[in-house]
Amino acid sequence: MCKEALRKKILSRRRMAFSTSLSAEICERAAELEVFTAASSVMVYLSTGSEVDTSRLLALCHRSGKKIAAPRVLSGTEMEAAWLGADGLVRGAFGIWEPVGAKTENVDLIFVPGVVFDKKKNRIGYGKGYYDRFLAKYRAVTVGLAFSCQIVPEIPTQAHDRSLDIILTEEGAYV
Repeated sequence: MCKEALRKKILSRRRMAFSTSLSAEICERAAELEVFTAASSVMVYLSTGSEVDTSRLLALCHRSGKKIAAPRVLSGTEMEAAWLGADGLVRGAFGIWEPVGAKTENVDLIFVPGVVFDKKKNRIGYGKGYYDRFLAKYRAVTVGLAFSCQIVPEIPTQAHDRSLDIILTEEGAYV
């Protein structure tokens, strides 16, 4: 199945499966990871729609004293990581909340959204390639957050696609 057809099928499945309690469970699992405990700085996507809700993860990061960054779109093809803080948030590209804070060059751990994931830790996003381009420049541990209904046996990949280090669902981890 091509990426677009797979994306459409799994988005529908994800909308039906969305749950704030499952999201919280996935976030709790994330906070139990050794890479989370070891990280002093993390980048967390600010969830929208039926994505795994990261509000619990953000609270766990705050409670653990981590510096927190979030993505900020720069153009139709690029994004950066910016610190969350007192400067607040604004609605950015695609209506997604983005931090106003200063850009960061380094974080230890990046939580990545996606539409479809496979057991080989590949992902399909929304089709714009923001995360693939961004992750090509960063050397942090990457963790995809997904509901189990988003996992398929295998997805088509291309040379520019970036695989993740870990994928977490409510049922467990792919490492």
